[in-house]
Amino acid sequence: QASMVRMSKGIQASTDVMKLMNKLTKVSEISQTMQELSKEMTKAGIMEEIMEDTMAMSDDEEMDDIAEAEVEKILFEVTKGQLGTDTAISTPLVQEEEIAGPAEVSSEEEEDDLQSRLAALRS
Repeated sequence: QASMVRMSKGIQASTDVMKLMNKLTKVSEISQTMQELSKEMTKAGIMEEIMEDTMAMSDDEEMDDIAEAEVEKILFEVTKGQLGTDTAISTPLVQEEEIAGPAEVSSEEEEDDLQSRLAALRS
Protein backbone atom coordinates (compact mmCIF):
# COMPACT_ATOMS: atom_id res chain seq x y z
CA GLN A 1 0.00 0.00 0.00
CA ALA A 2 2.90 2.36 0.61
CA SER A 3 3.87 2.09 -3.03
CA MET A 4 0.30 2.97 -4.06
CA VAL A 5 0.40 6.10 -1.89
CA ARG A 6 3.73 7.16 -3.41
CA MET A 7 2.37 6.51 -6.90
CA SER A 8 -0.74 8.59 -6.28
CA LYS A 9 1.38 11.46 -4.85
CA GLY A 10 3.59 11.33 -7.94
CA ILE A 11 0.59 11.43 -10.26
CA GLN A 12 -0.94 14.31 -8.27
CA ALA A 13 2.32 16.25 -8.50
CA SER A 14 2.39 15.67 -12.27
CA THR A 15 -1.20 16.87 -12.52
CA ASP A 16 -0.37 20.04 -10.56
CA VAL A 17 2.58 20.73 -12.87
CA MET A 18 0.40 20.23 -15.95
CA LYS A 19 -2.24 22.62 -14.57
CA LEU A 20 0.41 25.29 -13.94
CA MET A 21 1.81 24.85 -17.43
CA ASN A 22 -1.65 25.22 -18.98
CA LYS A 23 -2.10 28.48 -17.08
CA LEU A 24 1.29 29.77 -18.20
CA THR A 25 0.97 28.81 -21.85
CA LYS A 26 -1.86 30.23 -23.84
CA VAL A 27 -2.53 27.59 -26.48
CA SER A 28 -4.66 29.86 -28.67
CA GLU A 29 -1.93 32.51 -28.86
CA ILE A 30 0.74 29.92 -29.61
CA SER A 31 -1.45 28.38 -32.30
CA GLN A 32 -2.04 31.76 -33.92
CA THR A 33 1.66 32.60 -33.76
CA MET A 34 2.56 29.27 -35.35
CA GLN A 35 0.07 29.85 -38.19
CA GLU A 36 1.55 33.31 -38.84
CA LEU A 37 5.04 31.88 -38.76
CA SER A 38 4.00 29.18 -41.24
CA LYS A 39 2.58 31.82 -43.61
CA GLU A 40 5.73 33.91 -43.40
CA MET A 41 7.96 30.91 -44.00
CA THR A 42 5.87 29.98 -47.05
CA LYS A 43 6.22 33.54 -48.39
CA ALA A 44 9.96 33.46 -47.77
CA GLY A 45 10.25 30.11 -49.54
CA ILE A 46 8.39 31.40 -52.59
CA MET A 47 10.50 34.56 -52.65
CA GLU A 48 13.67 32.50 -52.38
CA GLU A 49 12.61 30.31 -55.32
CA ILE A 50 11.83 33.37 -57.45
CA MET A 51 15.20 34.93 -56.57
CA GLU A 52 17.05 31.70 -57.36
CA ASP A 53 15.31 31.41 -60.73
CA THR A 54 16.10 35.04 -61.54
CA MET A 55 19.73 34.69 -60.51
CA ALA A 56 20.09 31.44 -62.44
CA MET A 57 18.94 33.13 -65.64
CA SER A 58 21.34 36.05 -65.27
CA ASP A 59 24.21 33.89 -64.00
CA ASP A 60 24.31 31.81 -67.18
CA GLU A 61 25.08 34.79 -69.40
CA GLU A 62 27.46 36.38 -66.93
CA MET A 63 29.24 33.11 -66.27
CA ASP A 64 29.74 32.58 -70.02
CA ASP A 65 31.30 36.02 -70.34
CA ILE A 66 33.50 35.51 -67.28
CA ALA A 67 34.57 32.05 -68.43
CA GLU A 68 35.43 33.33 -71.90
CA ALA A 69 37.51 36.15 -70.43
CA GLU A 70 39.37 33.71 -68.17
CA VAL A 71 40.08 31.34 -71.07
CA GLU A 72 41.45 34.20 -73.13
CA LYS A 73 43.59 35.37 -70.22
CA ILE A 74 45.01 31.89 -69.61
CA LEU A 75 45.70 31.33 -73.31
CA PHE A 76 47.48 34.68 -73.47
CA GLU A 77 49.62 33.74 -70.44
CA VAL A 78 50.37 30.21 -71.67
CA THR A 79 51.38 31.35 -75.15
CA LYS A 80 53.26 34.29 -73.67
CA GLY A 81 51.24 36.74 -75.71
CA GLN A 82 52.07 35.14 -79.05
CA LEU A 83 48.47 34.58 -80.01
CA GLY A 84 48.02 38.32 -80.03
CA THR A 85 44.68 39.98 -79.60
CA ASP A 86 41.24 38.66 -78.76
CA THR A 87 40.47 38.05 -82.44
CA ALA A 88 43.33 35.60 -82.73
CA ILE A 89 42.08 33.73 -79.68
CA SER A 90 38.48 33.59 -80.78
CA THR A 91 39.27 32.19 -84.24
CA PRO A 92 39.09 28.41 -84.42
CA LEU A 93 42.32 26.54 -84.95
CA VAL A 94 40.66 24.02 -87.25
CA GLN A 95 38.42 25.19 -90.06
CA GLU A 96 34.94 23.69 -90.33
CA GLU A 97 35.71 22.28 -93.77
CA GLU A 98 38.62 20.32 -92.31
CA ILE A 99 36.37 18.85 -89.64
CA ALA A 100 33.49 18.02 -91.96
CA GLY A 101 35.55 17.02 -95.02
CA PRO A 102 36.77 13.52 -95.78
CA ALA A 103 40.20 12.49 -94.64
CA GLU A 104 41.93 13.12 -97.98
CA VAL A 105 45.01 14.68 -96.44
CA SER A 106 47.77 12.18 -95.96
CA SER A 107 49.38 11.71 -92.59
CA GLU A 108 52.59 13.28 -93.90
CA GLU A 109 50.75 16.45 -94.96
CA GLU A 110 48.96 16.56 -91.59
CA GLU A 111 52.27 16.28 -89.78
CA ASP A 112 53.78 19.08 -91.89
CA ASP A 113 50.75 21.26 -91.17
CA LEU A 114 51.01 20.61 -87.44
CA GLN A 115 54.75 21.30 -87.48
CA SER A 116 54.19 24.63 -89.22
CA ARG A 117 51.52 25.60 -86.68
CA LEU A 118 53.83 24.66 -83.82
CA ALA A 119 56.65 26.67 -85.35
CA ALA A 120 54.31 29.66 -85.75
CA LEU A 121 53.35 29.48 -82.10
CA ARG A 122 56.94 29.22 -80.96
CA SER A 123 58.15 32.19 -83.03
